[in-house]
Amino acid sequence: MVLGVGGRHVGKNSCNRNWQTRRLFQVALSLQVTCFKVANTKSASERREVRDDIKENIDKLTNSIAEAFHKNDIPVAHKLVIKYKYYDNAYQKLREMLV
Repeated sequence: MVLGVGGRHVGKNSCNRNWQTRRLFQVALSLQVTCFKVANTKSASERREVRDDIKENIDKLTNSIAEAFHKNDIPVAHKLVIKYKYYDNAYQKLREMLV
């Protein structure tokens, strides 16, 4: 299985190349699980529940990003912003589905 993540192709064998690739793979896998949950929900209320979980993750990431910038830890902030973008994208798609 090969996933396209942030312009990178991440496959089973490439996960050992470096930690950043592994992290991108983990984020992609997490989002696939979320998408699977959404695809298998039968009602709008279940989709709202998944959307609320994603929103909670986004809020936590926002706080972590602010903390990283406050500590002037730019590499960590950069990684968190990448993760934030993926969750925000999933959140926006769920919002579109619920309208």
